[in-house]
Amino acid sequence: MRHALMSLSAAGLLALTACSTQTTESTTEGVEVVTPEDLGPSEERVDEVTEEEPPAGDAAEEAEVVVDTCAVADPGVVAGLTVSNDQVDPRSYVVTVAFAGADGTPVAEAQATVDEVRSGESAQGQAVAEVADPPAEVTCVVTDVNRF
Repeated sequence: MRHALMSLSAAGLLALTACSTQTTESTTEGVEVVTPEDLGPSEERVDEVTEEEPPAGDAAEEAEVVVDTCAVADPGVVAGLTVSNDQVDPRSYVVTVAFAGADGTPVAEAQATVDEVRSGESAQGQAVAEVADPPAEVTCVVTDVNRF
């Protein structure tokens, strides 16, 4: 039995080898091969392709999130936001807003979540913080924007 299996295995290997010994002719006649060294200074070459992320920091915050309203409300403070998505894919946002009194004294911090803003569209959100004894006037500043 062992001898029969070995014979079958050898026959199978020969059959596979016969199938893979086909040769094909290849020609490069009429084909121009360009190497990186052939590119001149006016011809740009892309070495790496990356997906660009939106700008970071203040530029992103100003471009994507606008504070529409900032007010004292019962029982705290509220910031009305408009989030604009200028990216290709839909994005969700978590926006952190810092609230301060008219004199600059920090009052509170709150987050607003705005889900699934489609490409080229805007959506509204609110950051609300409960404050036991809010000042008469507040200012609102976007301190962080997380996109996903």
